[in-house]
Amino acid sequence: MSVILLPVNDLSWSDPYLIREVAETDIDAPYSVIADQLQHALEILEQIKSPRELRPFQSIRQIQNFVESVDAEYIAYPQRLEQERVARIQAAERAEQQRRAARADARTRARAPRVPGAAPSNPNTCPWPPPPVPGTDTIVPITSYRMLCEESVEQNNCIQTYWRMILGKGHRVYVYRLMQPQRVTFVIVKRSANTWRLSEIRARSNRKASKEARRVVEKWLYSYSLAATLPC
Repeated sequence: MSVILLPVNDLSWSDPYLIREVAETDIDAPYSVIADQLQHALEILEQIKSPRELRPFQSIRQIQNFVESVDAEYIAYPQRLEQERVARIQAAERAEQQRRAARADARTRARAPRVPGAAPSNPNTCPWPPPPVPGTDTIVPITSYRMLCEESVEQNNCIQTYWRMILGKGHRVYVYRLMQPQRVTFVIVKRSANTWRLSEIRARSNRKASKEARRVVEKWLYSYSLAATLPC
């Protein structure tokens, strides 16, 4: 009868089928080698903090397969560590991006023009004011709450929260989108009876708009102001 020394003081790693197989085998040496390999494999799993769950072994072949799989896992261990490290870095970067976006939204809300007068409580049922300045091929007025929400999602900004100011008393705030030369969202504020000024202009995710985009919007506003002051 052969004896295999399991790497623990009890039979927690063995199964009745394994015990029977060992008892019916006459050769001792190969199984002492297998026991050493099993002990080493278990130590490796502890060293690399493997998440695998272990169950009692039912045969010598199962132990041999286990040892081979642990060897493969040990070889792949450095790659696993690198993947975990990269995942942690990426998670930290995503968290930082979210914090930056939140801070940018807070700054945008703080800079938003304060317009007196209360707006209706439900933007979906309230009539949207017509655009105070006609749009162009590349400058599109936001003419509904649905468009405002779509703009907020598409541009990853908080412009959706401006609906109260747009619908407020006197309709002194309006939102547009610029398609070219850069995709931006911008806000105009009423300055006098016939003139409006640029209040905010931002690219996607509240990034700074280009100088060219700003010039296009300012020229458009200036042209409208001139036309509005000319005698009929």
